[in-house]
Amino acid sequence: MKDIVITGLPEDVTRRLEERAYRLGRTVEEEVACLLTAALARLDGDAAAIAASVRGKLSGREHTDSARLLAKDRGR
Repeated sequence: MKDIVITGLPEDVTRRLEERAYRLGRTVEEEVACLLTAALARLDGDAAAIAASVRGKLSGREHTDSARLLAKDRGR
């Protein structure tokens, strides 16, 4: 993988990247790579890359069965 140096980012952008990376358990570099990959996939219309990006963001998290949630909601 190649290295890219980005200079001149506004402080608020840098701060938001750092906060987002921390929240998601990533390094700033990992978060930037993920964001760029997702943005390029959207620009290119590459559905497989978008799906991979979403799977990457959700990996390692516990997920609730949506059918159970819907049934519970309908029972109200």
